[in-house]
Amino acid sequence: MTRGSYVEEVEPICKAVTLANRSIFRGTEQMIRNGKLRKAAPRFPRAATAVDRAIRRMQAVPRPPRDRQRLARWLRQGRSGSALLRKVGVTLKKNRRGPLQGMAEELLLRTKRVNATVVGFDFEYCRLNPSRFT
Repeated sequence: MTRGSYVEEVEPICKAVTLANRSIFRGTEQMIRNGKLRKAAPRFPRAATAVDRAIRRMQAVPRPPRDRQRLARWLRQGRSGSALLRKVGVTLKKNRRGPLQGMAEELLLRTKRVNATVVGFDFEYCRLNPSRFT
């Protein structure tokens, strides 16, 4: 397994979850801006579930020997991000707008960290880009 063949194997998985989450999050930002927090809440755990499924599928893909640790860290970071998405959903469900800004900043920070972990892999869809969902 080479880095290039790994990318070819996991990109379709990432593309599927990206397209699913784009659909899940469509209109969510506007709902939150309009104060419809409880209406937006279920979208976040749904997106987290999609991410978790994708991570499980990617864990089954053999990794290049030289990149095993890096990719294991990348997948752990992805699980951490999905946990934060679930936490955002709980906060929205409780109709608490206050902590959302901090959570959004934390999610952006984690996104940057995840992308930095696999910067040399030439991912397109496996590289996280929050603007794809707004």
